[in-house]
Amino acid sequence: MKETHNVNEKGITREEIIPSALPYYFVGAVWLLYAMILPMYKWYHFIIVLLISIGVYIISSKAIPPKKVKVFIPFEPILSGDKAADELLITGRGYVGQLEEIVKGINKAQVVQEINKIISYLHRIFDHIAEKPEKARMVRRMVNFYLPSVVKILDSYEDMENQSISSENISSAMGKIERSLPDITKAMEKQLDALFMDEAMDISTDLTVLERLLSADGLRDKDSLNNKKNNRTI
Repeated sequence: MKETHNVNEKGITREEIIPSALPYYFVGAVWLLYAMILPMYKWYHFIIVLLISIGVYIISSKAIPPKKVKVFIPFEPILSGDKAADELLITGRGYVGQLEEIVKGINKAQVVQEINKIISYLHRIFDHIAEKPEKARMVRRMVNFYLPSVVKILDSYEDMENQSISSENISSAMGKIERSLPDITKAMEKQLDALFMDEAMDISTDLTVLERLLSADGLRDKDSLNNKKNNRTI
């Protein structure tokens, strides 16, 4: 059995090349027919039937092509090890999976682009939570309240877009959803940015301490120091 793989961010699509089982049945039939028709009490009888079996197997294997079966194996979700955070991650990624299915059924390019942005931000948010489970509380409201609403709204949009009829009410509802998508995208961006606020503050503090140490040891460029003082004065 040979395998080929196509890897994406969700998992591996594995193509298995499986030989047909029919050649084995043909070989079995050869032994059965030979035993029924011809004698098999001499050692060379077994040699004869063996050679016939090999020939039948080779010919039938070439005549009957192998089957190609595609099997999708999803990646195991990256979890944090913290029970409460992992429950939130599983729930949140479940909503992301629903969004990924919904977007497949939407035709309008601008809407698809916005939803893909939202999905991208959500993946980055949950990957960060998996690394920093102590921040799970910061996205709890988003997972429990915002995401279910987003999924429900976009699921309705997909249904309306694929209706065979067009009405004023459908067009109006779809227009409202389309106008709200940039706001939802911006909200997800802000949520991701908020998760990195502590890191940004820590970096700023570390840089300040480093600059002071360099200045105290006379290792910092004086022009750079004067420029920074002037900038603070301005």
